[in-house]
Amino acid sequence: MERLERHGQWFFRWRGYLPVPLLAGILAWVYLNASPKQLPNSHRGWEVLCLGVGLIGLAGRAWVSGGVPVDTSGRNTDRQLAEQLNTTGPYSLLRHPLYIGSLVMWIATAMFSRSLVCVGATAVYFWFCYRRIMIAEERFLLSRFGPAYLAWSSRTPVVIPAFSKWRPADLPYSWRMAVRRESAGMVSLVAAMGLLNLAEQTSRSSDLRMDPFWLVLVTGTATLYMGLRTIRRWTGWFRVPGR
Repeated sequence: MERLERHGQWFFRWRGYLPVPLLAGILAWVYLNASPKQLPNSHRGWEVLCLGVGLIGLAGRAWVSGGVPVDTSGRNTDRQLAEQLNTTGPYSLLRHPLYIGSLVMWIATAMFSRSLVCVGATAVYFWFCYRRIMIAEERFLLSRFGPAYLAWSSRTPVVIPAFSKWRPADLPYSWRMAVRRESAGMVSLVAAMGLLNLAEQTSRSSDLRMDPFWLVLVTGTATLYMGLRTIRRWTGWFRVPGR
C-alpha cells in the first residue's frame, strides 16, 4: 500500500499531464485508421455526441468546483491540501466526484476515435493512474481528519452515487468559481477533439487540415479562454471570499 501511495503522490503532482501520452496514442490510432472513402463530415453527428458527453463530464466537475471552500478540491499539484473535509453536496454522493467528471471527459475523447480499443485503453489507463491518486488522497485525509474521515468514507461510495445520502452543500454555489477552476478543462476538451479531427482529415487528404466546424469551435473556445484568463489576471472579478 505504501508503494501505491508513493505512486499516487507522483501521479497527483503530474496529473495535469497524464492525458498527454493517452491523447498521443489516440491521435496515432485515428491517423493510421482514417478511411479515405469517408466524407469529411460523415461523422459529424457522432462527433457532436462525443462533445456532448465530454461537456456532461465538464459540467459535473463545474458542479463540484463551484461549491467547495478554499484549499480543497483544487488544481494544486505540489502537495495535498485540505483545510476541511468536504462531506456535503457532491461529496455526500461520491468520494471523488471531480475524478468521475474527468473520467467522463476522457472517455468522451476516446469515443471520438470510434474505436473500442481506444475507449478500453482509456478506461484502463485512467483506473491505473487515478486508483493510485485516490489511495494517496484518502490516506492523507485519514491522517488529517481521522474519525471524521472514517465516518464519511464508510457511508460514501467511490463510483456509484448514493442519492439517498444527499446533503446540501454548506456553501452557496458560485458560478464564478466554477468558471475559474474549470475553464482550462473546457479548452482542453475542445482542443483534444479538434486535434483528433485534424489527424483524421490530414490522414485522408495528405494535407494539414481541420474541418471548418472544429476550426471555428477550437478558435472560439481558445479566444474565450484567453479572455477569461485576462479578466482573472487584471481584475478581482473571479475572487470569491472563502473560495
